[in-house]
Amino acid sequence: MKKDASDHNLITTGRICGGIILVVGALWAPMVLKFGQIFSYFQECWAFIAVPVAVVFVTGVLWKRVNSTVAFWTLCLSFPMLILPYLLRIFKVQMNVFNVAGIVLIFTILFILVLTLATTRERHDRSGFIWNIRMSKLPPELTARDYRWYKNILFWSIFMVAVYVVIYSVFW
Repeated sequence: MKKDASDHNLITTGRICGGIILVVGALWAPMVLKFGQIFSYFQECWAFIAVPVAVVFVTGVLWKRVNSTVAFWTLCLSFPMLILPYLLRIFKVQMNVFNVAGIVLIFTILFILVLTLATTRERHDRSGFIWNIRMSKLPPELTARDYRWYKNILFWSIFMVAVYVVIYSVFW
């Protein structure tokens, strides 16, 4: 916030923020006990926090219309998502956490779509940041000589999708 802050001010601010984080973490530690294991806690909490981040990233890369205001408000959904694992335990919802995260994903996508269509477009040139199919081709000077099949981006993209489909179908 303070652009001309001295090193002393930055270190003092870092120490104060670090102390606050430690106190909040210590107060929050008993909540982790409700999950039995710390791994369960991280798995359930991060499954919900990651959804808005992933939606903002993917829509920001694929859709020109998504602007910084929409991204900000969608990322703000991460904070109420911290409460969701506790609510699921309080109300004894017997559903896999990843299925609930999938439902949250659908609502987050709807949220960003509605908010994007409801806001005005920003006039920034982001043409180099929005993905299109032309970006999947390498420049001709790279593919002109000694271009092997295993260097083909399309091949590896199809291979990766096929592996995901196989893994998903086997372990579903």
